[in-house]
Amino acid sequence: MKSIIKIFKLSLITTLIMTFGILIKLSFTQGLANVYQLRSQSDTKDIDSKINLIIKALIQEPDNAELHELLGKLYFDKSSQTTVDKSKFLKNAIISFQNAIQLNPTNYKYHLFLANSTFKLDNDSEKFIRKLNMINKLDPHNEIISNYRNQFDL
Repeated sequence: MKSIIKIFKLSLITTLIMTFGILIKLSFTQGLANVYQLRSQSDTKDIDSKINLIIKALIQEPDNAELHELLGKLYFDKSSQTTVDKSKFLKNAIISFQNAIQLNPTNYKYHLFLANSTFKLDNDSEKFIRKLNMINKLDPHNEIISNYRNQFDL
């Protein structure tokens, strides 16, 4: 009888652990849903809390290229809002876009965001044009890239 009770207790404990793990996963998934919802919010009042939220999500999902992209966009936006530490935020944006590219090297958007951030930091138009030409090879028929190329008469 004692062995049956032990098995029942172990089974109950295993069930509780599995249930708790599912709840944690569901909670984290809901947190990611909230993170992705940030994309649709255009206000920039609370950008620091958004950055912190993305950083926490990246701790759980470091291989999520979209989170790196979103973090880069937030740092880029933050650099536009401040005159102090502008280059620090641009450098953080660049790192975030580089991380996204490392995870998904064929996504032209990540390369374009990286090129924009780099150009904003160093104002090197020749370097920017080289990057645009490289991005064009990823997706030669992309309208967004074509518009950039037209602006620079490439």
